[in-house]
This record gives sequence, C-alpha cells and structure tokens, in this order.
Amino acid sequence: TNTATHGRRDARARAAWRHAAAGRPSAAARVSVSAPHLVNPVSTLAALAASQAAAQLVLDEEEMEWYEMEQCCVAPGGRTDFSSKRPRRGNLASTVPLKHWREVEGHSPWWKFYNGAREDASGDGWWGKEFHKRFRVPVKVFDQLYDVTVAEDCFADSYINDGRRGPQRISTKLKIMGVLYIIGQGSTIQMACDLCCCGYATLNIFFHKWTEWLVETQYAKHVWLPKTVEQIEHVTGVYEKLGFPGAICSIDGVHVHWNRCPCKQWAAHKGKEGYPTRVYNVAVDHSRRILHVTDHSHPGARSDKTLARSDDLIVGMHEGELYSQVEFEVFRDDGTTKTIKGLYALVDGGYPVKSPGAPGSKIAIAGSS
Repeated sequence: TNTATHGRRDARARAAWRHAAAGRPSAAARVSVSAPHLVNPVSTLAALAASQAAAQLVLDEEEMEWYEMEQCCVAPGGRTDFSSKRPRRGNLASTVPLKHWREVEGHSPWWKFYNGAREDASGDGWWGKEFHKRFRVPVKVFDQLYDVTVAEDCFADSYINDGRRGPQRISTKLKIMGVLYIIGQGSTIQMACDLCCCGYATLNIFFHKWTEWLVETQYAKHVWLPKTVEQIEHVTGVYEKLGFPGAICSIDGVHVHWNRCPCKQWAAHKGKEGYPTRVYNVAVDHSRRILHVTDHSHPGARSDKTLARSDDLIVGMHEGELYSQVEFEVFRDDGTTKTIKGLYALVDGGYPVKSPGAPGSKIAIAGSS
C-alpha cells in the first residue's frame, strides 16, 4: 500500500514539476511529496510558477540533482544506467538548465588527451605530444580551428535548452577530432566513431560537409606560394644552406589509395604501388609546409611526366612566368661566382621538365641567363 501511495504521489509530483517548469500553475502543485528518496522542490516551484509565470526558473543544486537522478536514472552514489530508455523529450521548458542525458564527452578516450594537452601551457609535454601524434595538429591549432568552425551556424554546438527539443548534439570538438583522426591516421569512419562515441551517420555526414567547407574557406589561407621578397628569401635561404641555391620547393606525386575503384578503372589507376590510386602533384618547402597542390587528381597509373605537363607551378616556372626575375649566385669550377635568373624546383628522375637555371640542365629555358 505504501509503495502504491508513493507511486501515485511521485506521478503527481512529476506532473507538478512539468507544469511549474513550463510556467503553468497546476493543482498537483499543492500535493505534498513525502517520498523519502526524493528531494521536495514541488511546492517551491509551484509557488514561483503561480506568481511569476513567465520568469526563468533558477534551480538550486539539490533540485538539479533530484531532476537528474529522476531523468538520467542515476542511482545515488552509482553510475548512469544506460540500459534504461532515454527521457521523454519536450516535457520541460527550454528555460530549465538541463544537462545531456548522458555525458558523451566523458566516455570518449580522446578527451583525456585534449584536456591534458590544454593544461600543459607549453604544449610540449607528454599530453601535448600524444594529442599531436593522434590528430597531427598541436592543441593550439586545434582550438583555433574549432573557434573558426563554430563561428559558422551550421557547425555550432546546440543543447536541449536552446529552444529545441531532444538531447544535446555530439560535441563539435569530438567530430573535428574524428575527421583529423581519419585523415591523419588513414582510419575508417567506423573506427573513428568507436573512439569518439558517436554514430556512423553523424560522423560520415560531418566529415564530407566539414572538409568541403574547410577547403573553400581555409585552404587559401594556409596553402600559398611565396610572393614577396622576404617570403622568397626565407624559403630559398634554407635550400642555399643545404647546397641548393636557387631552389624554391620540392615536388613529387602523392598517391591516395582508392579502395573501391571499379574493375573497369583498375588499368588506369593501378601503378607501381600495386593498387588503384589517385595522384596529386604536391610542392613543399624544406620545412614541409605545403606550397602548392594540383587543382585535381589524376589516375594513379599516369607518370610524373604527364603530371608535370598539367601542373601550373611547373609549367609557369618552365615558361618563365613564375620567379623568372629572381636572381641567385652559383660557383664556377675556377671559384668565381655566376648570377642566374629564375628559380627551380627539386624533383626526381621522372620529371623531364628542367626549371630555369637548374644545375645540369642542357635545355635552354626562357628567362634564364
């Protein structure tokens, strides 16, 4: 009998809580809750709702704990029961400061690396190195990338108390970590989902949407050729110290595995790697900063000679349109110096194009002297 009585009183208490939180007075608000395992916030909330129907409710710590225990199925002193069904959506007003029905952030192993790296002021500690190892960017760069991302409305975090129904979305930080992990480690989306504790569809949609946005808005800010005198001297100065005066970059083809290549396309995409690929021509300086990437990929079976003919950087340097007026000095056999106009790129033997003034070049190049 006592159990049934307590059950009816609990039901009336929950109804009064919902009416009070929504700003509507309720007859159930006059019910006195005597259940020993519940905190009694009903009468206070009902009085507030009756006098201030449109006012935002401020819940104290005990009342918030009572609600979380009832909605999240958390036993006192115990852990969250994830086997229970989710709380009903839309029962409480959006003004109530709710938490997510489960703390996804706390269950992903990536958070310990992120939080540990942020606590390290220098970023060179153990946590910072582990974070960099997994996501290929320092934590400071990650924070900057996150700030730029959430500035866009389509990527901003949303919660249950922002006027929408339902639980909190997966944190954008976790989604960005998932994308960086896939790109940096060559992982599958499913493996990244298991580590960031989100659904496959969630990360799959975010991956394509975010990378497309990243290329459109951030690519030109980070991938660019040296243009000013200071920028050119900074890059060529490193090569000059290493015995390559006049070198502006290093170029080679980068193959990306195409593991779902159609059978009819295997012959065009299977090269020396032994599996189908798509290839890009990439130019970097000696610090491994990417300076230039071809606008589109090519079938992996194409040679470097074919790639060079469609690379704007190589063609521009070959025809004297890029860096043709930049001068550098080299030594002759007798110890005297010779001034040469036109910079060149370091390539392997597969590239037949000789850059302006390249040592050992037997082809007359426009702009060189």
